[in-house]
Amino acid sequence: MEDSPPLFAVLFRCDPSLIADSIHALAVDALAAGVRVIGASVDDVLMAVAPLPVMALSEGGDLVQAHIGSLPPARAAMLTGIGADECCAHAARAERLPWPLVNPALGAARADDKAECHALLAAASVPTPRWWLIRRSEIAIATEVGTGIATEVAPTMEGEGEGGRQVVAALSHGPCYILPNSSTEGRGAERFAPHEARLAIVHARRILDTDDCLVREERGTLRCGSDATGHDLRRLALRVHVAWDGVRFVAESGFAQVAGTAEGYVAGRARGCDIVPIGLALQRLWALSPEGPTPFEVSDAEIAAVRCVCEDAAFALAAGLDGGDTLKLVGLDILPELGERGRLRPVVLEANARPAGLNHSTWLPGEVGLGVTRALWSWVRACPRSGLRRRSPQPLRTVDPVSHTRPSVRPCRRP
Repeated sequence: MEDSPPLFAVLFRCDPSLIADSIHALAVDALAAGVRVIGASVDDVLMAVAPLPVMALSEGGDLVQAHIGSLPPARAAMLTGIGADECCAHAARAERLPWPLVNPALGAARADDKAECHALLAAASVPTPRWWLIRRSEIAIATEVGTGIATEVAPTMEGEGEGGRQVVAALSHGPCYILPNSSTEGRGAERFAPHEARLAIVHARRILDTDDCLVREERGTLRCGSDATGHDLRRLALRVHVAWDGVRFVAESGFAQVAGTAEGYVAGRARGCDIVPIGLALQRLWALSPEGPTPFEVSDAEIAAVRCVCEDAAFALAAGLDGGDTLKLVGLDILPELGERGRLRPVVLEANARPAGLNHSTWLPGEVGLGVTRALWSWVRACPRSGLRRRSPQPLRTVDPVSHTRPSVRPCRRP
């Protein structure tokens, strides 16, 4: 029998004050499951700094700073808050850590590569926007602007739709977003209408100086009102947290990101989005129509459909990976739109391998109160103890199945 509860390490690279609230949210959730959460700088841990500054729950339930000789053997760890170059920083540090990771390098890379994420979702028939990828290594630019439709030669335009299209030809289908393929937190993302072709081309060229460029159609026709009267309708995205419990993925919690203005779009808190409790946002949905906006009431069946699509998406992102390489906690951005027969259709926009703002997370409708995950701690408790001097352990196949085939837990019907 263990002398102390299983330890889960949240490892970060940013200012501790920027991640403390998320660590506290996880620590409170874990406490009820008998798991202890400690936060520490990943670089301090890898450099064996002693004494090691850490953040942990006090007996009173507050997150406090302390110093310990070294990090005790942990069951699992999570990388988060690792800076603007987070994709590269994540991979470089993940390979040096000995513990099973909630967000291992291969799984995180799939989420960070937006085009690959879209491809995996589409292959699994998970609703996702159409997209076109322009690779900077193969692009040859020759611009021609005609009647509101821009064209640029792109030998490797990938994704759903016609291949070989030009950088902003997607605008012929309607408004699109153009962004770096490895962008996070909305960096570099801009929305363009069909008549803004020249501006779109300039933006795509700028992106191609440093990254592949993703062109993505606009989805999400439902809006969030500032109150129940439908005043000040804004675009929104639902952030849904999906966790692995050792057997299956479970969609458990989240929040809503709402555009800062009626004309604005959702591109992360750094771009002016407001955070709204997910249950409240779902109560304030409005559908747009030529006759004007009408209130949209979300049913229990539609909430179940959101859960189901999110769990399907998590399994899609795990396709072909060994169990130890899959994401165990992922934040999915969901665009709610009006589907067939007037029902809510959840569209998966993208995945975040390092979900932030966990302190804003509440349980999905059906439960009340703050919370991030209960499912994850079952997986953590099943992981072996390991210390920093131990080599990276092989994944336990009794915990994480090698096959990514989804077990038949319940029938899953999408609207």
